Amino acid sequence: MKRSMDKVQEKPKIGLTEEIVGITEYLSDRELKFTGILKHRYSDFNVHEIDPNNEIVKLDNLTTIETENGNEEEEEKEEKKEIEEEEEEESPTKKTQQILTKIFDEKIVQNFIEWVTKNDLGNPTFEFPTTKEKEVRTTVHKSIKQAYPNLTTHTGTSQNVIADLTKESSRSTFERRRGNNNNTRWPKNRPKHLQFVLYKENKTSNEIFGLLARFLRLNEKYFKIAGLKDKRGITTQLCSYQKLDGQRLLDLNRRLRGFKVGNCKYVNTPLSLGSLQGNHFKVILRNVQGDKQKIEESIAHCSKYGFINYFGMQRFGENVNAPTHKIGLAIIQKDWEKAVKLIMSPRGSEKFRVQKAKNIFLNENNYRQCERMLDRNMNVEKNICRSLNRDNGDWKGAIMAIPKYLKALYLHSYQSYIWNTVTSARIKHSHQIIEGDVIKVDGKYQVITEKEIISNKYSLKDVYLPLPGPKKDLVLPKNQFGEMFVDLLKKDSINFDSFNSLQKVFICSGDFRSIIAIPGEIKFSFTNYTDSTISLIETDWQILERKRSNKEENEKQKEQEKEQEKGKEQENEKEEEKNKQEKEQEKEKEKDTEKEKETKKDIEIEKEKGKEKENENENENENEPKQLLALQLEFSLKSSQYATMFIREISKMKTSRHYQVALKSGESNTLKKRRRNY
Repeated sequence: MKRSMDKVQEKPKIGLTEEIVGITEYLSDRELKFTGILKHRYSDFNVHEIDPNNEIVKLDNLTTIETENGNEEEEEKEEKKEIEEEEEEESPTKKTQQILTKIFDEKIVQNFIEWVTKNDLGNPTFEFPTTKEKEVRTTVHKSIKQAYPNLTTHTGTSQNVIADLTKESSRSTFERRRGNNNNTRWPKNRPKHLQFVLYKENKTSNEIFGLLARFLRLNEKYFKIAGLKDKRGITTQLCSYQKLDGQRLLDLNRRLRGFKVGNCKYVNTPLSLGSLQGNHFKVILRNVQGDKQKIEESIAHCSKYGFINYFGMQRFGENVNAPTHKIGLAIIQKDWEKAVKLIMSPRGSEKFRVQKAKNIFLNENNYRQCERMLDRNMNVEKNICRSLNRDNGDWKGAIMAIPKYLKALYLHSYQSYIWNTVTSARIKHSHQIIEGDVIKVDGKYQVITEKEIISNKYSLKDVYLPLPGPKKDLVLPKNQFGEMFVDLLKKDSINFDSFNSLQKVFICSGDFRSIIAIPGEIKFSFTNYTDSTISLIETDWQILERKRSNKEENEKQKEQEKEQEKGKEQENEKEEEKNKQEKEQEKEKEKDTEKEKETKKDIEIEKEKGKEKENENENENENEPKQLLALQLEFSLKSSQYATMFIREISKMKTSRHYQVALKSGESNTLKKRRRNY
């Protein structure tokens, strides 16, 4: 146990660096460099999704619910597709069928599946043939229970497994697992998906979906999003859920802390990863150190030529011992146990109790105790513990217990790592288009021809590199960088075919990504500040609160106007005031003589006060804190492009967490020194 506690106290000396995830190059060779603290406060990083209609997603309606025009044929296709995907992911019968077929005759297994499907209470039991080995019977019991939680099994007198039906059908079990906990019939003409805007502050999507699932009794796995958002920031994004009543969701707002929901709309099609145009950013860099004019020139240069379209640090997590691309690789290798243990690996930044819980998981295999010790919002880790507690040793089942978009994230992270590594090598080799590069012509990806190179029609902005996936989806560069993809995968003991069987469940088809990104709609300004705790960006929620406050002020103003009608009372008060002033004037005349005597004394006192004030003003000027400089950036990027990589290019500044923490610590020390002087 002492050994475990020692492990808990271990902290990495350095966090995850850009070099570890393949980020090494800059597009511009300009020597300008400036520094600024990124995400000093989470409110310094605001992100709004840009929807498929190119509209910026905002939270500005907490009351009404809209409805999209119905399209029955499209709706049925979408629902069928969704059910097929979820059945593929859950595979409740497929896995059981494979296990049972290894033990019993295929016909017996088929009869069992048909018996479960019919759900005939007139024939409530199914008896398997005699199985003398206890371990084999245990396997049968477990596999049936995993696929059909509503079935009970026991061992009969003939040493055979007997399955019993309960009142609920296997189909209703599947429906509950899908999260359709809706006791009322869904209106016939209402589209089947609720789309809504999620506004969150310094929280992960997974944490919020866990809370919403608990409040509404839903399955958190079936919340749909178009893109993952950072935890440390204020983000506004679209989400959807099948057959969720919008009013139930809106009624939660009074209970929600750190996030809000609104702009509800019933739609025919659910969201899917990537179904957005991009993101709009408002970012504050604090304590900027650098020449303003040079900074403006750098922004202008990046606006024209772009930046390297790296996948940013947030793609890879914060755990240097278990970055997300390592988890993704373990999944591709189908080393499910390794993948689970990497996910459950302690992080130095976590609470001591959480680190201790994870070490209990890793070293003692006590999943129940680990679950009890984890924070309430750690839904992924808790789901893994529950899965293993139910089926000890089923590491793949534990991975499947993770929400679908997170499973996809791990594989995408590995694809991103490979892409970053090859892109760095390509940029380092040349900033010009070269023979064998992949370009996009009329919507199709193809290797550039010698004729096209000579035409000077294409430049580095037109070059794409593939994200590794099933080979049939890819066009590799026909140069050393195409070979580099093959070599990197081989080094990790995988190849392009390794992605084939994971494609549906983990959404890991191959894709192409431009190696250069061009930011749009760039605006920037400089501002001075002395207090680092004050927010410099107005959020959607603050705008809603301001409008509500303005409404209340207008109502107060109307009340004041009513009071002004009481004119007569005010005139009487003025008369009384006038009489008082006349009496006071008579008293003042009597005091004139005494005042003349004291005049000389007063003059001397005032002279002394004047000297004291001059000394105080000199001290105040010395102690007044110097203003710090902040840079506010506003810009738009396409889907899956990273604001941090844009900032990295214009500043030549590292974006890793430990580097930013060091900058923040430096500013904090500066402010502390200044505060000691006043």
